[in-house]
Amino acid sequence: MANKNNKRDYDKEPLVIADKNDKCQILSIIIQVLCATIVCVFADIAIDRKVFIIFISTITVKRQMSEIKSNCYVYFYNERIKLISNQSVQTIQINDINKVLKTLSAVLPKNYFDVWGSVSFVYFFLAIMILQVLLSPEQSFIIVFSMVLIVVVLLLPQFIVHLNDDYDWFYDVIFIKGLKDNAINFMLTSQDDYNELKKYFLSKGIKNLDKAEKKIWAGSEFKKSDFSEKGEFYE
Repeated sequence: MANKNNKRDYDKEPLVIADKNDKCQILSIIIQVLCATIVCVFADIAIDRKVFIIFISTITVKRQMSEIKSNCYVYFYNERIKLISNQSVQTIQINDINKVLKTLSAVLPKNYFDVWGSVSFVYFFLAIMILQVLLSPEQSFIIVFSMVLIVVVLLLPQFIVHLNDDYDWFYDVIFIKGLKDNAINFMLTSQDDYNELKKYFLSKGIKNLDKAEKKIWAGSEFKKSDFSEKGEFYE
């Protein structure tokens, strides 16, 4: 058994990880605006579909802009984890942690509407696409191609951000949820950071990060009780 005196004192020497999600969000906004502009200007489609594209793009871009956290760093201490950015400070006590996930999306719900609204929108969008295929079989290839293109556009920013690093670009967001209804998430871009984080979690008896559950989005981890009576997220 390792000598306790050889264990790292994270209060004196905290593990510090830079969150690179701001770069991913900015790239995503640029790509979405560019794609929406090209489709609306050059594509030979009905005006109502162009309006729909502009509407959806505006909503997603506005949301992503609100998610950008500049100069964001996560500090890991003996008894707490603290995320500090120019926009906010969030803290989770080690003893309060009840969930650690690897996710694809860094977007967190701000209220309960975000949770069921996002899920409902996905089902609604898929239903519209299926209906289009059933009503216009001759356009099924275009519809399927468009859906694939949407997925590629959504994933492209993460792929670009990870081009010059050695970390897995897919499930690159670490999500940590506390018992007191607060959560921290951040994007990893370094295998060294991952290894140090894995060592930290093991030293605290939390979880082997290699075995952490993987999810596309962590929004499903939130319940209505995680929000105030006004529907706002407790922080």
